[in-house]
Amino acid sequence: MKKLILLTIFVLFLVNVLAQDFKIDLISYNPETGNARLGITNPTNTDFTDLKMRTDNLAEIKLVDTFEAGISIATFQTISPGSHEITLTTKEGITFTKKIYFSPSEKQIEQEVEKQKQDLEQQKQTKQQLPIKTTKTNYKYIYSILAIIAIVIFYIIYRKLK
Repeated sequence: MKKLILLTIFVLFLVNVLAQDFKIDLISYNPETGNARLGITNPTNTDFTDLKMRTDNLAEIKLVDTFEAGISIATFQTISPGSHEITLTTKEGITFTKKIYFSPSEKQIEQEVEKQKQDLEQQKQTKQQLPIKTTKTNYKYIYSILAIIAIVIFYIIYRKLK
């Protein structure tokens, strides 16, 4: 009976630890340089060891040896504009992933719009330069089919007249 109670308490503790998530916040971001400052918080009541962070599919980097309960840390990363997945892992097997959008600068947006305009202009010019393909109808096949139909109709009428 004592084992069952201890096992139940352990399972409830484990579920409680696994159910709590870390918190990742974008504190600041400079799209021109790609410098991002991320805040990571451990809102749980549990200390974790070997906190590591991975951005998208890049290599993991170790942030701290011990990530204490209720503590926040800041990390600086170079990240390109766009949507990226930030994944945190611990030695205890806890994994937390959050997708964060890093906005491009106004200048980068203008450059992208200009590039799209140029691409559309090139597509228009390419379409104008393409020769117009004309298809020639092969009348031999049409005449052959009409001839066969005429012969069949002639044969049907001829048989009815007999």
